[in-house]
Amino acid sequence: MSGTAAGRAPTDEQIEALSQREAKPSFHKMSNKIASLNVKLSGAVNYPAWVTSLKLYLRITEINEEYDAWDIITGDYTKPTGAAKKWEKANDFILLTILKNCEDNVRSRIGTFELAKEVFEELQKAYEGKTATEFYSLLDSITNIPYGNRKSTIEEHTSHFEATWNRLV
Repeated sequence: MSGTAAGRAPTDEQIEALSQREAKPSFHKMSNKIASLNVKLSGAVNYPAWVTSLKLYLRITEINEEYDAWDIITGDYTKPTGAAKKWEKANDFILLTILKNCEDNVRSRIGTFELAKEVFEELQKAYEGKTATEFYSLLDSITNIPYGNRKSTIEEHTSHFEATWNRLV
């Protein structure tokens, strides 16, 4: 193993430090190659599988010690003022990852966006919850919202119903 004196085995501390450092691939290493996910987004039918793959991939792609690539999508890591070169590279990396893993019809919908968060929100708006199965599941959840005054107040029950109804609409 490199970094050890001639013929000496690494110490437990060296092994632990190495495993911690390589637990998440760094953004620098990952940015050299845009990954192909196991599914290409073609529309609402495969959106759930695609978004799961994208999320997992971006969560293991570390930008810096504090943030991973998924944090840009969620808005937890916003563009810093001033020197934002690393953030911009990470944003572009995410954009390229999304574009590479979409079919042409989807790519044409998002090709002009410059922020990864906006691209993700556009795809979410267009495809999330749009399959027949998801629609009927949501419809069923609205018609089967029981009220029990021991579990929640009428205000909480009404708020839950309204939130579910708004998702259906």
